[in-house]
Amino acid sequence: MLHGISNSGRAWAPQIAPLVEAGFRVIVPDHAGHGASARLDRAFGVSDIAADVLALLDHFSIESADIIGLWLGGMVALEIALTQPRCVGKLIVANSFDTTATEEFRTMAEGWARTFCGEDGAG
Repeated sequence: MLHGISNSGRAWAPQIAPLVEAGFRVIVPDHAGHGASARLDRAFGVSDIAADVLALLDHFSIESADIIGLWLGGMVALEIALTQPRCVGKLIVANSFDTTATEEFRTMAEGWARTFCGEDGAG
């Protein structure tokens, strides 16, 4: 279960127990720079997060997983499905984008940066 931007795996808390009770193995990582993960010291993109998720699956010896991605997590899930389709059983993508290379996304991201960091860019 892959969370959205400026969030953490805790966002999935209401869904975890019912899925485990239904017999699913549930893995809910915090993406780099989010939640309990260390702060980033360099630019980090969707493909980097996808590589992290693939490394996590490899660490747990999981060859294929059903992946649920919300927002940023959806972009990561799509990246995994497109680049490593053998690793994806079922794919659920919610409230996400297929690309950030649009004027609409750039405008939205600039608005978030102002909101999260302040007009001067300081956190």
